[in-house]
Amino acid sequence: MKEPCPPISTHIYLQKFIYTAVTRSIETLYFAETHSSEAGDAACRWLLQGELQPDGKAIATRNKVDDLNVECAIMTNDELCVVGIENAEMALSSDLGIDQAINFLQRAKDAFEQAQNSDLCLKATVHRNSLLQRSEILRVAQSTGLFETASVEKKTAKVAASLLDENNLEETATLINALSPLLNEYIQSKLDENIVSRIKAF
Repeated sequence: MKEPCPPISTHIYLQKFIYTAVTRSIETLYFAETHSSEAGDAACRWLLQGELQPDGKAIATRNKVDDLNVECAIMTNDELCVVGIENAEMALSSDLGIDQAINFLQRAKDAFEQAQNSDLCLKATVHRNSLLQRSEILRVAQSTGLFETASVEKKTAKVAASLLDENNLEETATLINALSPLLNEYIQSKLDENIVSRIKAF
């Protein structure tokens, strides 16, 4: 039985990654699979067919990962930052579910850490924490425990403050709007009047 196909949105983002990799590679581009797949096998067959090229030479070779000179493939800090920024931008897509967005931000955070860019790493970390908190709010919204609601309010306030420190106004508004259904009408109106409406005005 074949595995179910990934969502179309996943295919689109994978295509964007491959396009970016192909257009930015100068001499050598490595594709690595963690396990064998039909797509990988099909790509290898196509890339290894020299008759597709004018000079009759294949445009790729198939190797074991252990046989590659990995040191030559190490990315510079600037390249790692580019990868991180691209993943962070992917996380902003409205086509993604919150779990997918969290994964993209984790990849961005990892790239920034490798690049030793503490500022960008902090921004990705704070943004990811906000998405995790939004996911927690959705869970608590289905619960009637007053103590749990009060706890999530305090945690959300701390995350929102961190977002504001990083000047991430859009995510701050989104986080507050996610929390709003758990609050009484008076607090909702005050938050909208004093914070959300002002953020939207920027």
